Amino acid sequence: MLGAAQLKGLIRRARSVRRGLRCFDPNLVFITRPRQIADSNEGSPLFDASKPLRFRVEGGWQAGQLLQVTFLQAPGVFSSELRISTEGGDATAHAARGEWLTVSIERPTVPQPDRPDRIYELSLETIPPVATAFGEIRRISDSRSALQINIELNRSEVWRRPGRVESFPAKLTIETTSVCNLRCVMCPHAVGANSRPKHMPEFLLNKLTPALRHAGDVQLHVLGEPLASPAFWEALDRTAGQTESSIGANTNLTILGSERIERLLDSSIGYLNVSLDAATPETFQKIRGYDFELVLSNARALIEARDRRGAATPRLYFNMTLMLENIREAADFVSLARVLGGDRAYLWHLNSGDGYDWTVERGDFRFVYREQHPSRDPVLSNRMLRLAIERAEKEGIELCLDHNKALFFDECASPRDCSSPWDWMHVNASGEGRPCCFSIGAAGNLNEQSFDEVWNGPLLQEVRRSLAKDELHPFCRGAACKYAAGTRSDDESGL
Repeated sequence: MLGAAQLKGLIRRARSVRRGLRCFDPNLVFITRPRQIADSNEGSPLFDASKPLRFRVEGGWQAGQLLQVTFLQAPGVFSSELRISTEGGDATAHAARGEWLTVSIERPTVPQPDRPDRIYELSLETIPPVATAFGEIRRISDSRSALQINIELNRSEVWRRPGRVESFPAKLTIETTSVCNLRCVMCPHAVGANSRPKHMPEFLLNKLTPALRHAGDVQLHVLGEPLASPAFWEALDRTAGQTESSIGANTNLTILGSERIERLLDSSIGYLNVSLDAATPETFQKIRGYDFELVLSNARALIEARDRRGAATPRLYFNMTLMLENIREAADFVSLARVLGGDRAYLWHLNSGDGYDWTVERGDFRFVYREQHPSRDPVLSNRMLRLAIERAEKEGIELCLDHNKALFFDECASPRDCSSPWDWMHVNASGEGRPCCFSIGAAGNLNEQSFDEVWNGPLLQEVRRSLAKDELHPFCRGAACKYAAGTRSDDESGL
């Protein structure tokens, strides 16, 4: 047991450490009243470990830092267990008599720009109960980057599935523009269904920038042509040097030119996914209504410029949206992607569900959305997919099939399999935030709300809790994804 003199010495040591840190160490965390106990009198503890402690991080919690508690248990207790609880989880450690104990608790370490001086609560509990204890709360550095810490935290939250999340989304889709120069038959632009053509304004991009800098997967497109958008180029400027992220966009590659090529090569973009939807000029004209050879020429020019620099990025991918009109060209499309020097080919298929029901007439071609879906002829579709897969294997090009929706394989999915509300945020050019690209409704709007008010708003928290229980929330009903459908795909033949 510690004597009175020893106890006084330890108290003086604790007080001097605390004062020294406050004067010279910017990592000191300021403990707020009323949980801070006055230390003007000799022998007063720094804080009472038997009660929850509230503290404020002056200047905001910096990314890439941990919370450290240095704990000296009260005298008179041979040993005790120190239980430390924070908003981000629990940690337990053991303290022997009279020892200083350092416990590092990983906090959600992403900054909250709308809450720069956020109040955190830390509960210290000793077992058996101890009336008082002495301690110090500090921030310590971490060798991981803010983005790495966020991705790890987000991965943990996807696994734990809480209603409220502390991480930024690992995947961020930003519609930098909803303006497009083409009218492809499978796109709402073809029938004037896009009632909000605009480039994303700068103030919305400002609200998204913290999330943008902490996302591992960044997509800068939705309905519009990103290369025509000032917001697209601004987003690339704001992620300059962000090599840990996969940053890319889908593009029709119709507006390129030497200046845009140089800007792309100088930027942080990792890939461009070129929408071709055809292997022949005739089919391209039917579906996209544009000059096939011009797009191929632009693709070659970009690849040649990249290779002259000896650069690895941007990688060039080519994608085809499968429909009955073009599915017979799937294998030749894979070959075309290889001949052009593409790094990868994608085969997606038309959406299904509420709202995907329109007709477009282009010359002699009449496109009826529901009649063109590959599921209308699964035998043909699976046969063509088989040929495309075999062609990719033979020619040595990576082929990616649609991973978001069931194709025509024997596949089933349930609501609990969906991770999107925990790891994905989709924001259109009007500021509407959604948990994925298939969501019909919006979970909030950044014009009136902060990012966190949408990301952690009541609606998304309810959606998360429902999916965690394997229940489809009403918000998700009608979404064009396999999780909302919750049924087996209607493959009649097998691949």
